[in-house]
Amino acid sequence: MVAEKGECGRVMTAEDERAASATGEPLIAKKDVLEQTGISYGQFYRWKRKGLIPESWFIRKSTFTGQETFLPRELILDRIEAIKALKDDHSLEEIAEMLSPSPSKQAFTREELRAGGWFRSDVLDRYRRLTGDAGPYRVRDLFLMELMLALEREAGVDQAAIDRAVATAWQARVDLHSDGPDWTLCLLRTRGGEAVGCLAPGPEVTFDPSVDVRLRIVLQPILERTRRRLSQRPEGR
Repeated sequence: MVAEKGECGRVMTAEDERAASATGEPLIAKKDVLEQTGISYGQFYRWKRKGLIPESWFIRKSTFTGQETFLPRELILDRIEAIKALKDDHSLEEIAEMLSPSPSKQAFTREELRAGGWFRSDVLDRYRRLTGDAGPYRVRDLFLMELMLALEREAGVDQAAIDRAVATAWQARVDLHSDGPDWTLCLLRTRGGEAVGCLAPGPEVTFDPSVDVRLRIVLQPILERTRRRLSQRPEGR
């Protein structure tokens, strides 16, 4: 499908394609998004104009039929699912706020997060030990706790390595703006067996051959998961 006249989006390069493969972020064609989700072209672009779908997700790629628009598969399908679940009870402006919450507007106590079933007590305890923060917790804190859970699901990553990776992201003060860099967190192990965290503003990063790259995890899907969770919760104090 040829890209529509006047449609924005960056052109996908060979580096983009390699990065998508290397980081486990498959792309999906816009036409397939519309078909799988059952939404119309007009509805899709209305949501985009209202800021519900970030401009940075749109990637133009050359195909045998011309220029076609692609988006990160997991992010766009999750985002549309969230919008569809909210649109009957909220305006598009309200949904845009929910899906891009401001850290200054939402905060949760440890008790609220535990009682609501969002995080286990051991995750909250570990985050407090790592950061010294006892709450109330804002968007950035919740994102880092979600990162803990994501790392737990990775095979072969021990608790000390998880703590090192989360501490790296916490100290780096990752920008949570939706149009910011597609941060990638890498977990390295030196020849001496020491776990080392590394944060890069994109998937293309090269390490010394003596370093064992144990894990690369893209942070944007984790941030999107945090935003979706927040959109389904009552606003904090």
